[in-house]
Amino acid sequence: MEDQVKAKKSDILYRNSIYPDAESIFSFQPKSIEDIKDDCIVVLDTNSLLVPYMTGKESLEQISKIYKLLVDSKRLVIPGQSAREFAEHRVTKLKELYQQVSRKKTNLALLGSYPLLEGLIAYQKAIEFEKKLNDSIREYNKLIDEILDNIRQWYWNDPVSKLYSSLFARDVVLDIKIEKEELQQRIKDDFENKIPPGYKDANKPDGGVGDVIIWYTILELGKVHNKSVLFVSSDQKPDWWSQSENRPLYPRYELVEEFRRASDGQSFHIIKFSEFLNFYGASKEVVEEIRKEEVQSHIGHSRQKSSKADKADLILLSSEIEKELRNLLGSMGLIDKSRNTFLSNIKLLEPYGFTELEIANQFSKIRNRVVHGQEADLDDISWAINAGILILEQIQAIPHEIHIVYHSGIPLYSDRECNQIRDSVNGVILEIRMYPGDAFVSLRIFPTTCTHFLKGKIVAWEWNLNNVWGESWYRDPDTNEIKVAWSSSAEFVGRNLNDL
Repeated sequence: MEDQVKAKKSDILYRNSIYPDAESIFSFQPKSIEDIKDDCIVVLDTNSLLVPYMTGKESLEQISKIYKLLVDSKRLVIPGQSAREFAEHRVTKLKELYQQVSRKKTNLALLGSYPLLEGLIAYQKAIEFEKKLNDSIREYNKLIDEILDNIRQWYWNDPVSKLYSSLFARDVVLDIKIEKEELQQRIKDDFENKIPPGYKDANKPDGGVGDVIIWYTILELGKVHNKSVLFVSSDQKPDWWSQSENRPLYPRYELVEEFRRASDGQSFHIIKFSEFLNFYGASKEVVEEIRKEEVQSHIGHSRQKSSKADKADLILLSSEIEKELRNLLGSMGLIDKSRNTFLSNIKLLEPYGFTELEIANQFSKIRNRVVHGQEADLDDISWAINAGILILEQIQAIPHEIHIVYHSGIPLYSDRECNQIRDSVNGVILEIRMYPGDAFVSLRIFPTTCTHFLKGKIVAWEWNLNNVWGESWYRDPDTNEIKVAWSSSAEFVGRNLNDL
């Protein structure tokens, strides 16, 4: 209750109203998210409804499946306030998309006329190439215009709105009735004493009422259904979260306690949209796409609020860069060459097209000053954030294969009839895809003595060269067809990327 301690209280017994049942502070044991996820009610904040506007087709399809599962079991709720805020902010997302696509249009190449150079073969070839290039640019810009025309034709029939229209019937949206005077009094009392939620939005046009209405909706669900609630929101402000080092740690205990009383002992949790998708079975690729969007959105939102970035944004971005770098090195088989320093690891990418080593060096210096509590002015931090985004984009643009476990524990044989089984070794089939682009490359089988491989997990490109097997065969687990595995192969031992 750090904000409350700092504030001058208008109610000297404010703690009594927040915690009327003092004994429960010690006796109540909230259930974990894992314990409640199969029976709880899932409540969507406005920001969660808007996230799909920045995702791809596969992500939207998986989001749809998860929502349908929850709708069919009558466990998905959208507060009326979230629906109204979605209606207000949805067009902003479409405007951002239109702007980003529009700015991809390219100017024509124009070398210019230089009669003195006409005798040079290189100049003549450049003029010929310029014509072909401009023809391609015109065709490219024409396609961009077609895309923009499609966006302009969207009103309430864009892919996200169509999905919501098909799923969110009247019984999904909960529009509670609340007296205006009661709401105004709660806002007045709670904001004076900095009691969550909403007081951090006091300067918004609605005076923070949006968060309070959503919270009233959550309390109503607890009262009526006596079920735990999972609130899906990217809001990380301290009127929802207890924080440390500008990072959210736990939902504010005042909220947990108020919900416990309203719901007769049930639990309340808050998770980000990416975590929600992970809990309910979305693929790792989809979860990762959403998580990246959350990071970019958080940084962008912070910078919209202030012309200067803060230290928390830089630390968050730095963590994202290091995660991307570690995953990339693991996928490319470079993890054994990695070191404990950011710069030494980033230099490993130079042969593969990373060009911003000096920017990475300056970024690292500013980041280190911030992390170790040394002086760093706001201009330096702002520069480092811009540099970090450039570094992150370059890392994500490097072509590489990723390796996804397709099947594991496959028996291997030393003869083509598959009668002589190989002891103490099995096969693992990997689905190999090329990134960026997610293009399918192949399915390949390798020998392994490891047992950690799980279907769908992305693994590092790691090998034990001390173990080698000669020509081997296996039965395809999909078709039962006998196939050659390899003529000779070392042992594949790739760890899960998340474990690196």
